[in-house]
Amino acid sequence: MRAEDSGARRATIGHVAALAGVSAPTVSRVLTGSANVAPQTRMKVEAAIEQLDYRPSAIAQALSYGKTMSIAAVVPFLTHPSAVHLIRGLIDGLRASRLPLTLYDIEEPHHRVEHVEVLTSSHPPVGMLFALNPTADEIVAFKAAGSPVVFVDADVPAFSSVSVDHRAAGRLATEHLLDLGHERIGFVGDLERPSSGFVSSALHRRGYRDALESAGIRPDPSLEQTGHHGQDFARTLALGLLKDVEPPTGIVAASDTQAMGVMDAARELGIDVPGELSIIGFDDIGTSAFVGLTTVRQPLEASGRMAAEILIAAIETPGSPQVHERLPVDLVARETTGEPRSK
Repeated sequence: MRAEDSGARRATIGHVAALAGVSAPTVSRVLTGSANVAPQTRMKVEAAIEQLDYRPSAIAQALSYGKTMSIAAVVPFLTHPSAVHLIRGLIDGLRASRLPLTLYDIEEPHHRVEHVEVLTSSHPPVGMLFALNPTADEIVAFKAAGSPVVFVDADVPAFSSVSVDHRAAGRLATEHLLDLGHERIGFVGDLERPSSGFVSSALHRRGYRDALESAGIRPDPSLEQTGHHGQDFARTLALGLLKDVEPPTGIVAASDTQAMGVMDAARELGIDVPGELSIIGFDDIGTSAFVGLTTVRQPLEASGRMAAEILIAAIETPGSPQVHERLPVDLVARETTGEPRSK
């Protein structure tokens, strides 16, 4: 009797294995045409497949093309709080698929070269999530690998993507300080290395400049400091700004982690926040509310979850149309921003 005739749920590879009296890997070998299966065993498995009307999913079928039954996620600065939030969303979105997730960290440009080479080799994973802007060569490599790819925090026309408007976010943060009456506003962000593929800080900086110019304020390069990503690096950059003869009364940081480095610098110099210095970050990571940090919130976990769901749908339905999602950001005003003391 066929599975659908009995009103049962759709048969799985486990059901086939149980009926045939073999292991699930043996069923997989039969499905993928492996020669390492005894003829009698193959016949039992094929009979069970027929009896249960088992239809392998697109994921199982992908194995026959030499792909690895896992999802790969390439994420920069894997241990940093914003990446952790993103990964939580990825895990949540992949949970129903039961596919294992392999994480690839990128701290330096050479890491991405190594990872992309592995992931686009002769046995690529059945699906990939990439939290960076790709190079032209990488787009070619991903297409040749043939597995679905979804880009997170990057808008890539050639593939499905989930992103936010980072330039608009930088503008929103700066406009908040301008609305409070600040005119001398600094910026602390990441080194802008196109080869890294990590472009959100550069876009925040462009939005910061957009807002200043719209307010009739000429951007001052001496108020813009960039360096390696991290709280300690941001603290050092902020110390340079705050020790200036004419320090800024407000600072836009490219991330909450960097904003907390600016807070450390202000504390070290005895500068009152927000009385003498207003600070705004970006992300709204878990500790931001605890320290009272004003920030521009992006939906990190939602981005990861949505990207994972898009990827699973693409794996299960080969040839499905691309999906491009642009998620909103919003201002969260807390205790680290206020009117400049002279107002």
